[in-house]
Amino acid sequence: MFTTIAGTTLVKSVGTVAANLSHDGVSQPYFDNGQLTANEMSEQVAREGMRARFRQSLDNYMNRRFRAYEPSDRAWREFEKALKELRRRDVKVLIFIPPTHVAHLESIRLRGLWPQWVDFKRRLAQRTSYWDFSGVNAVTTEPIADEMSFYWDISHFRSRVGDRILAQFFDQKALGNGQSQFGQHVTAQTLAQRLSEEKEALARWRARHPSQAEFVQRQLRNLGKPVLRQQRWPVPLPHRGILPEGGCRSALDFRPV
Repeated sequence: MFTTIAGTTLVKSVGTVAANLSHDGVSQPYFDNGQLTANEMSEQVAREGMRARFRQSLDNYMNRRFRAYEPSDRAWREFEKALKELRRRDVKVLIFIPPTHVAHLESIRLRGLWPQWVDFKRRLAQRTSYWDFSGVNAVTTEPIADEMSFYWDISHFRSRVGDRILAQFFDQKALGNGQSQFGQHVTAQTLAQRLSEEKEALARWRARHPSQAEFVQRQLRNLGKPVLRQQRWPVPLPHRGILPEGGCRSALDFRPV
């Protein structure tokens, strides 16, 4: 959600591409920062199927790693420190919430984590304005099907979605071809309306797409039961590193419990 692009990152990226191309025709599944490559995701979809990818990611995120959340005050302090330093150096900072699939939003609601989701957005708006591509929109509501255009799973969107985000940031004319913007610029003054609209839109989505909503609910286990064992990550936040299953973590991630 909050990333700065440095020269060293570009050098590493070039090195990764070169390594992939020189590895006897076998592509490497991960970038240096732990992210899966698009080629690897495409191969996983071909092997497992898109519906299975959605089932697995819902299980991984909402039944295991992020079944409950505990906000990290330390992470917010580090974020404020980084933001202050970047602004001191006259660096333009674009902050956004990525467009995870609406299935992710519905699973947050089903887990009873909506208050934490609202609190996260409120804390962010108190510190800075941001772009919100999450919620219910033309991208995030793509039907879960065997063939999909925008997603690899509930949280990883495809490059065409990333291109639309970049176009909205830097060149809205490039949207073209009938594509309208799908993100909203949020400030502390507009947050309440944004949150209300998001909640209402999610309710309408459930009513209009009951089979999709049921798909999400079927993947979640032990709904309504308390989490008996709490466990914190030993690595202090903020930290950008490799997590189990190749996940990545930024300074604003919640601590999984």
